[in-house]
Amino acid sequence: MPIPKVRSTTRRVPPPTGTRNRPAAGGTYARTEPIRPRRIRNRTFTTARPIGRLRPADHPTAHRSGTHRRHERPRHRHRCGDVAVIAADLVGPSGHVLAVDRSPEALGGARRRLGHRQEIEFAEADLTTLDLDRQFDAIVGRAVLMHVSSPVEVLERLSRHLRPGGLMVMHEFDLTQQWTSVSTPLWDRVRTLILQTFESIGIHNTLGRDLFAAFRSAGLPDPHLTLGAPVGGGAEAPSFGWVNVLAGLLPYLEQQGIVTADEIGIDSLTQRLTDELDAEDATLLGPLMYGAYCTVG
Repeated sequence: MPIPKVRSTTRRVPPPTGTRNRPAAGGTYARTEPIRPRRIRNRTFTTARPIGRLRPADHPTAHRSGTHRRHERPRHRHRCGDVAVIAADLVGPSGHVLAVDRSPEALGGARRRLGHRQEIEFAEADLTTLDLDRQFDAIVGRAVLMHVSSPVEVLERLSRHLRPGGLMVMHEFDLTQQWTSVSTPLWDRVRTLILQTFESIGIHNTLGRDLFAAFRSAGLPDPHLTLGAPVGGGAEAPSFGWVNVLAGLLPYLEQQGIVTADEIGIDSLTQRLTDELDAEDATLLGPLMYGAYCTVG
């Protein structure tokens, strides 16, 4: 397949050059600005995990139980199948997209929403043991490597399913940056709860910034990188995003006796966090989303 050109609204990204270790590695395409390949032919593999629905492989109790209200603006929701839809739009009706998730509940919802998209196939699978009998023109992942114990091994495994000239596309978060321009008590507590919980259950908080090293360790070509994040102040502060993350962790936090929904005041937390920032004329930065992309030789 021809290597797709990459387009940006602000700059032109040159095609990847050079490889490390072995040429038959993999490639990635990542998007924060409208940077995307014009065309991906035939088969695409996608997998994604919304940051508000984080669940490490060895800690199923950290999965959102549905007992707490969601605190998000609808236009920012990311659901199982969303990445598959983007890929399906790129390959067109004659192409094929395999969307993988390890959650049967998430897959069930995706099948109900997207059953009319005949080019999308859904499958329940674990990326750490995934073994397919086919190859793909592109592999796209969003916030999945941060959940596995060995991201490098997963990249190596996935790269074996790429055809020569294919794309490996990974988007991962870095959650450790300074979230607020002014330190406040409630924001400090929420940040500590989220980061300490992620560390205790084995989620890689800094995988976004570590993507470049992970690609090299997996024997992949040096990837091009992109970066994006939501940011705002006052009524535009993306407080709801961080509250969604905390709400997703509440079943685990309650089980461990760390904090309950009532103690943290989850139903009013978004407004209280926003008010605290507003009183300080402060700015809020959401999770940093790193993208890494390259092509095989």
